[in-house]
Amino acid sequence: MMADNKMKLGVILSLFVFVLIGINLLTPVGDSVKATDDLGVEVNETITIASGTGTLANSPTNRIGLGVAGVSFFSNASGTPSDTTITTSTTRVNFSEAGIIIVNESLYGDQDYNVSYTWYTDGYVQDATSRTLLSFLTLFFVLAILAIAIGKMKDMFGDQMDFGK
Repeated sequence: MMADNKMKLGVILSLFVFVLIGINLLTPVGDSVKATDDLGVEVNETITIASGTGTLANSPTNRIGLGVAGVSFFSNASGTPSDTTITTSTTRVNFSEAGIIIVNESLYGDQDYNVSYTWYTDGYVQDATSRTLLSFLTLFFVLAILAIAIGKMKDMFGDQMDFGK
């Protein structure tokens, strides 16, 4: 009987340690997974256009990051002309992942402009399928903690936890 109580105490302590460690690791795992789909945002950054080209001051080449994901706004200080439909292949304003903005020189002269854009942060996973699968990582981590907890409870209570009978 004494050995049985010591075994149950050992199971309870190990269960407590597993759950405690699991709960403490849940936040870092969740934060790591979240970082895979966060985009950085810059709003109204000033860019100087000369001869139809300008480089973003905070471009990913000047900081940790993978590249420009999209440009949502481009305008001079007075707001005209402005573009809000900007892709990597438009004829008025376009951009590259390296942070280079190229404009149609007949529409945009050499001066300062405001640009708003998003950029891929360090650790961002560009493939949508991979981001989706990575989002399941936290769920699988929680399920693993639960499986260990249930296994330890079954070790402690034995046949009393056999729900199939």
